[in-house]
Amino acid sequence: ALMMPLGACAWMDGSMNTNTQAVAATVAPTPPLTAEQKDEAVTKLNEMTTMLIDSDQLYSKAAALAKDTSFKTELTKLSAERGDQAENFQAHVRNIGGTPVTTGGAGGPWQESLMKVASVVQTDTQAAVGGVLNAENGLVDKLNSDLADPKLADSTKEFLRGARDNIAADRDRVAALKAQVDGQAKQ
Repeated sequence: ALMMPLGACAWMDGSMNTNTQAVAATVAPTPPLTAEQKDEAVTKLNEMTTMLIDSDQLYSKAAALAKDTSFKTELTKLSAERGDQAENFQAHVRNIGGTPVTTGGAGGPWQESLMKVASVVQTDTQAAVGGVLNAENGLVDKLNSDLADPKLADSTKEFLRGARDNIAADRDRVAALKAQVDGQAKQ
């Protein structure tokens, strides 16, 4: 996977990734958590880390196979973004005294969206972009669900909100790409 230092991502097109910088800035000392808050935070953060690692790995593989240049570029950006976010989540888990996960394997319907991307990226850009959009929606949905957990400390929720906002912005970029690809398919 394409890995770049935390908070210092320059895309291949030369633009700066301010989203990752914002997420990296949220990895700061947190107030002490109760044992229950720590356990809940580590569980939620590690679940999300697993999904981010899966995204990074699959988007990287799909980018190598994609024939559509704009989709290849977007997949490369998303892969780097998800890799950086996984590192940020791992750092946050360590910061609160937990042990971060280091591998993917989230499974479920969300994983099926990722697998769809891998299976059609060479032959059907429209379906592959739709799969990426579904996967990105899955990440946002997971974060929204976690934010509704009353057991999570405010500091953990603040970290998750930053990640959700970042991923939602990326998802919106993918939605715009999907609209573009869908429009081209109709012509």
